[in-house]
Amino acid sequence: MNKEYIEEQAAKEAAAAAAKEAYDAAFANCSDEIRSAQELAAAATAAAAKSRKREGIRLRQAMVVPFG
Repeated sequence: MNKEYIEEQAAKEAAAAAAKEAYDAAFANCSDEIRSAQELAAAATAAAAKSRKREGIRLRQAMVVPFG
């Protein structure tokens, strides 16, 4: 890997960490309802990503044509 790419990735990770910290600080004193809604949204996002991944695998497997 080249040095420029590694530096760029490190900068992206640092920016993401800073954004997460700012987000957490902004919602540190939020109500339980808002916190529950945030957790539900995160779970839904994760479930959707997992479903898309599974669907992609299923579609790729369906496109495989056996020889014979």
